[in-house]
Amino acid sequence: MAVVVDSSIFIAAERAEFDWVGFHTQLGTEPLFLTVVTLDELLHDAERANTPQRRLKRLEFVADVEARYPLLSFGREEAAEYAKVWAELAARGNLIGAHDQMIAAIARRHGCRVATLNLGDFERVSGLELINAEAFRIVAR
Repeated sequence: MAVVVDSSIFIAAERAEFDWVGFHTQLGTEPLFLTVVTLDELLHDAERANTPQRRLKRLEFVADVEARYPLLSFGREEAAEYAKVWAELAARGNLIGAHDQMIAAIARRHGCRVATLNLGDFERVSGLELINAEAFRIVAR
């Protein structure tokens, strides 16, 4: 099954706070995907950098991610799935952030699992298989 990698993992990897090699090894040959929403969040993170050098480093990281992983867009079908996710969460009074809803909708629409460090929000979305990547977080000592 294909895996959508959430922004939280890419951001942690860029900051050297995530064992990307170990994570990737655990998944084996499962294809990994980047969503257009995650791309937006990574580019936003680069734009918010506090120095030109950090901005450039982050933009280079984003370019590397884009080159390595296919991009899943947000079109008509994904918008319809997003509306379903949003309605389901609203009916339960259990909304999550719009970006996470969009990532969940894209993944659900394409039959992908979601790998994340933000399990709490994504587990609210029904029909979404998750990969808790917390074991691969590198904690500064």
